[in-house]
Amino acid sequence: MRDVKPLERLVPEDLAQAAVVEATFVYNAAMRDLMLPRKPFPHPELDEEHSKPLKSVMPGAPANVR
Repeated sequence: MRDVKPLERLVPEDLAQAAVVEATFVYNAAMRDLMLPRKPFPHPELDEEHSKPLKSVMPGAPANVR
């Protein structure tokens, strides 16, 4: 590791390596047979609390908006 303080300067070799790592992840994620795991979305129709912010912006909005 170089003796450089963080954010003091950008090292081109480090930026190139970071770009390769990111591109590899994006390519592998796109080529997966399955979708990446993710948190489940909340179900507003099951919980009235989730529709309160929408009702404050859109007073006429139904409670079960998806």
